[in-house]
Amino acid sequence: MNINMQPALSHQTPPPSPAMTSPSPSSSTVSSKRSKTKREEALKPSFADLPSSLMEIIMSRLVLKDNICASAACKSWLDAGVFVRVVEKHPWLFYMSRRGHSLKLVDPFQWKSYTLELPEIAKSTVCYSREGWLLMHRSNSKDIFFFSPFSRELISLPKFAFPFNEIAFSYPPTSDNCVVVALNFNVQHRVTTISTCHPGATEWIASVFPANYQQFSMKTKIVYHNDRFYCFNVGIERLFSFHPSSRTWKSYPHANLDPTLTQDWYKKEHFLAETKGELFLMLTNLNEEPMVYKLVSWSWKKMSPSELDGLTFFVSFYNSELGTNLPWVRNNVCFSRFGYNRRHVSYSFDQSRYNPSIEWNNELDLCPPQSLWINPPNNVLDYLFKTQSGEALKPSFSDLPSSLLEVIMSLLVLKDNIIASASCKSWCEAALSVRVVEKHPWLLSFSKRSSLFELHDPVQSKSYTLNLPELAESTVRYSSHSWLLMHASTTKDLFFFNPFTRELISLPKSTLPFQAIAFSSPPTSDNCVVVALNFTLRHHYVTISTCHPGATEWITEAFPAALLYYMKSKLVYLNDRFYCFTFGGDSLYSPFTHLPGHGFVMRMYITIINCKRREAFLAEKKGELFLVFTCGKEKPVVFKQGYLRWEKMSSTEPDGFTIFFSSYHSQMRTNLPWMRNNLCSLRFGNKRMRCLSYSFDKSRYNPHKGSLSWLELVPRPKCLWIDPPDNVLDYLG
Repeated sequence: MNINMQPALSHQTPPPSPAMTSPSPSSSTVSSKRSKTKREEALKPSFADLPSSLMEIIMSRLVLKDNICASAACKSWLDAGVFVRVVEKHPWLFYMSRRGHSLKLVDPFQWKSYTLELPEIAKSTVCYSREGWLLMHRSNSKDIFFFSPFSRELISLPKFAFPFNEIAFSYPPTSDNCVVVALNFNVQHRVTTISTCHPGATEWIASVFPANYQQFSMKTKIVYHNDRFYCFNVGIERLFSFHPSSRTWKSYPHANLDPTLTQDWYKKEHFLAETKGELFLMLTNLNEEPMVYKLVSWSWKKMSPSELDGLTFFVSFYNSELGTNLPWVRNNVCFSRFGYNRRHVSYSFDQSRYNPSIEWNNELDLCPPQSLWINPPNNVLDYLFKTQSGEALKPSFSDLPSSLLEVIMSLLVLKDNIIASASCKSWCEAALSVRVVEKHPWLLSFSKRSSLFELHDPVQSKSYTLNLPELAESTVRYSSHSWLLMHASTTKDLFFFNPFTRELISLPKSTLPFQAIAFSSPPTSDNCVVVALNFTLRHHYVTISTCHPGATEWITEAFPAALLYYMKSKLVYLNDRFYCFTFGGDSLYSPFTHLPGHGFVMRMYITIINCKRREAFLAEKKGELFLVFTCGKEKPVVFKQGYLRWEKMSSTEPDGFTIFFSSYHSQMRTNLPWMRNNLCSLRFGNKRMRCLSYSFDKSRYNPHKGSLSWLELVPRPKCLWIDPPDNVLDYLG
């Protein structure tokens, strides 16, 4: 044991201001200093003063997330960030009827749907979709044509009499660079027939290429990328491309997938997509986690979820689209099927789960042939206005995307969150999804002799009996973070114990007496520190012993005490310090930091009548200290730590907090809906249904028990408040 006597400051005094220590300067001196300061300020360079054109160039190089962060710096950065900010538009879902010509267009993030009557595409099927256009095919007449469901424009192509496995086009048919490519793989004759055409042409041009492979299983749609059409052959796991200008068909033998990662490839669906000059391949297999590959130097590189960097895959039976930095669906796969609550089925790489979490039987459940993703034009509502009533187009806050609503709701305090949730159904769902209600502690009651403990949920009025022989012949000294700090007085053993997991962690024996003991964090944490205090009034010094799990001995230091200290509160850990409140000067004592020997006393005077009859409870919440005095049936008095003084709080100032006080540890919660602005004691009222509490709103105890001593409110040897883990019922089951 190492004892070191060090002086402690009786109180801290702020340093004198310059105005108190230096003579008053003359007016001429002040004037010259001010003018000099202005000149110096004018010459100080600032990033906010950069030319707007340069700022726009810088902002344009940032991804969306960094653009938003940078725009919060100042007004000039905000203007530049917003000016160049580009948020990709998400595709919409296009639902087709099997028999009629009524189709439905759905915005998946605003939950808006529009019904379109399109007789032009009756008795025809969709073959491909790109940039807001559909490529349609009538099998009975061999007609192939482009159709825009928004502008209702129809562009015909020459009849196509040959069979084809896949078909795609490079650009919208209104572009001069539009090329249509149709592929047919004849496995029997080992040839690949590629036919091309363009709007305005009178016939299709066909080319035949030998296929020196035995198995060609086409599993991806065609993707146009850098003047070439690409497809992936799953049967031999190879990438192919066709260049329409030179009419060359090319194979990439090195662009193969790792066979160990693609077992049972025939059971998986393959989706090929491109964005910003890069090719991606995604493999899905019902309820398994999708696998994503990126083409790097003509080889497929498997991407981890952390490497996706905000990518969003929109996959359907007809096409695959890629979006980047869509704020509400980053690192997601969006399938062309709607689940419950009108939300599309998706997979989140960040959360590693499907939403909704149900079992899918086959890939057609996720990507049904009746739906596809389509890119709406910028003025999509102008086109829909022709078929929809003006009422449907009126902007409304209820039409905000659910993800954006959730971000807004998450920034509100609980009270405002509840008020906002009453506006409409979409606001209610968003508010409930992000509403965080702090969990209340449970009551742990124990017997002096038996090893049976009772755990009680004070809100649901449910009790559970625990048999904990590990705690026999030991007493509780402190409780925090679901852990108990136990002391066996006969053997001097100190140990941590978790009554839920039954985990026990020992500490070195402590032979020195102590009046208070506490710990900073759970013993499983690397930052856990145990502190024991003993005030020796006769010799006027304070002994502080510290230890941590895994240590072999306690380190003890002694500090002289100029005042007589009477311990009146338990220790509370806050911001790397342990605090306690003592009578004998009404002082807040901060005895320890993580640097040994740094103790001090803050004199924080309280004017209160008959302090010795009152019990003091110290608690912390959100970086602030609170002190509660109780005395029988009198109204509790609450103080909040101010600058070197305690500030008494009125009944209207608690602002939703709840204090759970006990002889072992006091805790605070905020915005518990059922007990806002309350003090909850350890004593239960009639029929053990509710704990005895004091309501600041009603200025009375509930239930009314008349005059009670603090020992009746807080039965010291019998019970305490403890934090249950999230899965508490798993341990109690």
